[in-house]
Amino acid sequence: MFSDATPAEDLLNRHLKLAPKIRLEQEYEMRPDGLEVSHVRVKKTGGLQYPLTIDGNVARLLAGCNGKQTLRQLLEDMAIYLEVNRDRVVSAVLPAVRSLIERGVLLVADV
Repeated sequence: MFSDATPAEDLLNRHLKLAPKIRLEQEYEMRPDGLEVSHVRVKKTGGLQYPLTIDGNVARLLAGCNGKQTLRQLLEDMAIYLEVNRDRVVSAVLPAVRSLIERGVLLVADV
């Protein structure tokens, strides 16, 4: 299990996947220029359910967590998509990834 004490390098080199029965839900709101995502939630179906509101960019990251790429690769892709420095993305997103692992939303994939 990973914790806040797990070195970032170790976590960045891991392949992650969504836990079974995890759903991403997006809610849209009508704006003057069209529909825009207003809320993104992570929900677990069955068992103890606790919806978590997450940022749209974190949702995009979760959608890529299929166990095939390392977290480092996924964050590099995110940095390119957002046109920002990779280190900035890592420092901003890594705490959210740690929290999602602790909550059982993300699992380390056996590669």
